[in-house]
Amino acid sequence: MHIKDVVCDGNNRQGISVISARNLLIEDTVLKNTAGTAPQAGIDFEPNHANEEIVNCVMRNCVSENNAGVAYALYLRPLDGSSTPISLRIENCVSRGSNRLSASITTSNGGPNGPAQGLIEFIDCRFEDIGAAGISVRDVPAKACRLRFENCTIADAAGKPKRSAPITFEARKDSVLDVGGAAFVNCVLEEPIDRPLMTFADATGELKPLGITGDLKVIRGGKTQTIALTEGFLDELFPVRTVKRIPRYDLSKARFVPALTAARLSSKKSQSAFQRGRGEYLVHANQGDEVELRVNYRQVGHYDGVELEIPVTNGLGRLVATLNAPFQRETRCSFIAPETGVFKLVCDAGRNRAQMDSSTHRLCLIGAGRPIPFIHATGDFYFWVPGDVAEFGVKVSGWGDERVNAAVFDPAGRQAWSRENIGAAEVFVGRPNKAGAGEIWRLRLDKPTAGAFEDFQIEVRGAPNVLAQEPEALLRPTKTR
Repeated sequence: MHIKDVVCDGNNRQGISVISARNLLIEDTVLKNTAGTAPQAGIDFEPNHANEEIVNCVMRNCVSENNAGVAYALYLRPLDGSSTPISLRIENCVSRGSNRLSASITTSNGGPNGPAQGLIEFIDCRFEDIGAAGISVRDVPAKACRLRFENCTIADAAGKPKRSAPITFEARKDSVLDVGGAAFVNCVLEEPIDRPLMTFADATGELKPLGITGDLKVIRGGKTQTIALTEGFLDELFPVRTVKRIPRYDLSKARFVPALTAARLSSKKSQSAFQRGRGEYLVHANQGDEVELRVNYRQVGHYDGVELEIPVTNGLGRLVATLNAPFQRETRCSFIAPETGVFKLVCDAGRNRAQMDSSTHRLCLIGAGRPIPFIHATGDFYFWVPGDVAEFGVKVSGWGDERVNAAVFDPAGRQAWSRENIGAAEVFVGRPNKAGAGEIWRLRLDKPTAGAFEDFQIEVRGAPNVLAQEPEALLRPTKTR
């Protein structure tokens, strides 16, 4: 199929959508002013099933401008290792104006058939979009479908600092493979401000940016510098690449008891932490207790919200109650504990934020197999280190320009580690002070001194990923079921 000399102006959903194609050539075509229904891209390559194809597809001499979505969107997640290898070349194309992003590439990452294979190339392209990242690479495994950018220019016309770097890498929460696999050959970044050239955001708390090669010519303030993307440079840019991988502590069959059995909760109510998206909580109660909770469910940005249904389950996973929390309100709710033990509550705010606390019962935040997501959270958080672990880690992950300050204190109150303005993942690695005896350690979170203070993640590795905002409220795992 050959598309040539076409102007797609003011389309509602996409300028062009490509679901499955073999031997496709698009030339001398303009894609502009797409707005209405998401994704609103200039062009969107988006298969629906693994048996569809993006094979021998070429765009040449095209312009994508002023679209509400991405200029060149490649959403290839449905393709996997069983699919025909991808072959897509975008050559001598331009994006400019107010596109949300210049180029966004998303592929599969993991799955029973493995990730998609093949080659995606951007050759002699120029990205001139205002106020957004030039290139976004999401979930692309370091050792699967290859990305190649050759003789491309990201010409950022923004006159003030932005939230994104010109090139961003991201691993979303369901990714299982290290991401990257991108080669930059003779590419240019025209940068009006001093900021990181690349950022890495990891929703899994597990992965690293690898397989990134080539060189970048950076033009900033009238000066030109060529930067080789060596392993050493990338290690400095992405500290998580050198972080020791400490296994997660298995909480799948754990039973929980109070860490301080004789302790009483303080009468002074501690400040609760807002969590972004899905928050999971543990609360300890005796049979017949009325557990009183406060849920504060608030909007982030312009995201819509619906009333939350918060399931409460016992230690065997049986539903014992469902709580309701209206959007944009602070709500007090309660349930009666049918037996003595620990109950789990799931408060999923979607793209918005929620906080939950209890002045009557021990309540903890938990991340079972996942980081704990926060937004605007400060203060002290306590966690349990079992005496039988050799080492443990506390992983603090910012989100590009969204940063946080963090410090870790041992059971005696001595500061063991601190970092400021954490934008990429950093890890404190520690060992119990006294072998054989469980200990309570403390994590302190503060606003950054530079950058935005919004989303970040915390994960305790090698020890239970359970946090409490006062030591008397902390729960610890005991024997498994």
